[in-house]
Amino acid sequence: MDLIYTLTGKAIYKTIQIYLPTSPANSLPIQYASPLLPQTVGIVLQFVGSGNAIVPTLDLSVAILLAYTIPAIAVAAAYFWFADISRKMS
Repeated sequence: MDLIYTLTGKAIYKTIQIYLPTSPANSLPIQYASPLLPQTVGIVLQFVGSGNAIVPTLDLSVAILLAYTIPAIAVAAAYFWFADISRKMS
């Protein structure tokens, strides 16, 4: 999405990229660790291209990850709760 955004300049592609589940998963470690690292490490990370967080804030990263994780766990739990695997095994 970043490549498409760079080529077209349309903000919708940047917005889509922010709300995809892989973006906060990639941004969260950077956002959490950056303040704790020495400044030289941050400069090196930005030079190699992995120092830029896609999602703008740490809170938004956590919120997006929770928005994807909680429904997935609920669906899986509901499936296994109603699947009654013990009857199928016997």
